[in-house]
Amino acid sequence: FPTAYTAQSKVLKAQTAVSERSRALTQNALIRDVKLAYYQLRFARNKVGQLQSQDSLYQKFSERAALRYKTGETSYLEQLSAVNATKEIQLFKQQALADVAIADAELAQLVNNGKPVDIADIALDKVQIASPLDTATLHQNPLFDLYRERVTLAGTQIKAEQSKFLPDFSLGYRQQLLIGAYNPAEIN
Repeated sequence: FPTAYTAQSKVLKAQTAVSERSRALTQNALIRDVKLAYYQLRFARNKVGQLQSQDSLYQKFSERAALRYKTGETSYLEQLSAVNATKEIQLFKQQALADVAIADAELAQLVNNGKPVDIADIALDKVQIASPLDTATLHQNPLFDLYRERVTLAGTQIKAEQSKFLPDFSLGYRQQLLIGAYNPAEIN
């Protein structure tokens, strides 16, 4: 039935729309992942900077605790706790440096760059939490559009399947030539 072809055409157009929405959703997910990796890298670098400043403070504290112990002003326990705190900060700093390397590699992978991405080392700002989402921004969400297109696709697929059950008709041409009947015995 001819409507089956138009229904199939609508199904194919709906499948194309679903694919386009899926591509937009994948693109938004990639943008989100790159932003997340970027902020993780910035956070890790900022953490390393803070741990370096703490490390220098604890180094000075450890040196002063050792000097105070040598002069007999404090006990050996205070010097050990200062050394322990210094080593703990150094361990945290090594862990933060490893986090920087991991975040750098993840960002380079997402950007599809074979080398580490160079970003500016600036301080992190406080993020203001936005008000709850309103329905106008919800309808602009690519995921919402994808699901809407999937519903449209399902509807067009149902109509296409229903059109297959409509009766078929065909046109044909036939020609017949009648010349008298064959009668070899000449019987009437």
